[in-house]
Amino acid sequence: MATYDKIELNVPAKPEFVSLGRLTLSGIASQAGFSYEVIEDLKIAVSEAITNSIRHGFKEKSDGEVKIEFHIYSDKLDVIVSDKGKSFDLENKKEKKAVHMKRMRMPI
Repeated sequence: MATYDKIELNVPAKPEFVSLGRLTLSGIASQAGFSYEVIEDLKIAVSEAITNSIRHGFKEKSDGEVKIEFHIYSDKLDVIVSDKGKSFDLENKKEKKAVHMKRMRMPI
């Protein structure tokens, strides 16, 4: 198993904290050697993932938390956004079409 450095950021599930995830990603990706263009694309993807966690996982609750993990390898960066908010039913065909969860992985 490949070794990596792990940075974990836990933010309140509130829109005003999306920018903190973006800024953290920007710093980590910059230090890892990603180009400006790739960093901008990553920031958009992470912002959308955090926003989706807040919007869909905590729409009936205001005290949630979103966890953003950064796994820094020698040749890639994994970003994992997760929450313990309301779940969804994968068996429901309608919801299957709406689910766009992907692991974000970009080579350095």
